[in-house]
Parts: sequence; structure tokens; C-alpha cells
Amino acid sequence: ITNFPYAQTISGSVIANGTNVPDAAVLLFQPVGNNLNPAGGAVADNSGNYQISAAPGNYVLVPFKSNFVANESLAQVTLTAGVNLSSNLFLISADRTITGSFLDASNAAVGAPGVLVPVASQNGFLTIAFTDTNGNFNAGVTSDQWRVEISDQGAAFHNYLRPQNKVRVDTTAGS
Repeated sequence: ITNFPYAQTISGSVIANGTNVPDAAVLLFQPVGNNLNPAGGAVADNSGNYQISAAPGNYVLVPFKSNFVANESLAQVTLTAGVNLSSNLFLISADRTITGSFLDASNAAVGAPGVLVPVASQNGFLTIAFTDTNGNFNAGVTSDQWRVEISDQGAAFHNYLRPQNKVRVDTTAGS
């Protein structure tokens, strides 16, 4: 696979607790209504630095790594033609977890494997998990009210419809 040679990039460092986070993933989302659709991404190098080339547009950058959450309101950027932007991204250490499964409603023995699971909090934090081969996921979070959903593309890839109602989880008392 070869990246398309866009004339503009977004680059910076992924930082947690004042230290660069090596090998953190950075996803580039395009907001569509109330949803965030993945449009690209990169993995930070061993020094926590990343670079993503993309088409001009409005984006939300979300860093993620196991046991961290991101503040999605801090990473909104507008990329214009031929302009290179610098945007450092910040992670917060998770101190609890949300676990669950995405299963076929007509056959609970069948899970949806390899699906992107955005987990967003009431206070603007976001983490990303992926389902395993049986449809199970585990997301590191903080104390908050969280909304768990399945991406539209992930559900469609498995020939499923996404539920309209999001699952809500309260982690103020613990995992």
C-alpha cells in the first residue's frame, strides 16, 4: 500500500503526562452530522511523533493507545490546500474499563470481529477499541458517563445495521 501524495500534512507529537507517547495511533476523522468517519491515520514513531497527509477539509484528530483517553474537542483542525499544520495531541491515563460485545441480534453466538468501537464521554473524551474475533471489546476509560457505539462502516462491512440507541455506561463508581 502506498499513501496518496497529498500536498498538505498534519504533524506533531502525542503527549501524556508531559512525555511523548511512543507508538500511539492517530486517527483522522471527518465529522458527518453527529458521527465521526475515519478518513486516515498514522502510528507515532518511537519518539511519539506522527505525520498524516490528507485532502483539504475539516478534521478531528484523535490519538489513542491502550489505557488512555483523548479530549476530542482539543484536536479539531482545518487543513487547507498546500498548508502543513502542526498539532500536538494529548492523552489522559485511563483508570477503569468498559468491556462488552457486539453480537448478532438473531444469533448471540456470532460476534462482529475487527470492528472499530468509538467510546465517547459526556465531557468530550474519546477512546477507541476494536472487537476481537468473537465481537468482544475492552476500552480503557476515566470516571464519566460514556456512550458506546459501533462505527457505521464496521456494521455495514458485516452486513449489519447499527442500532439507533447508543449504549450508555456510567463509570463514576468504577469499571
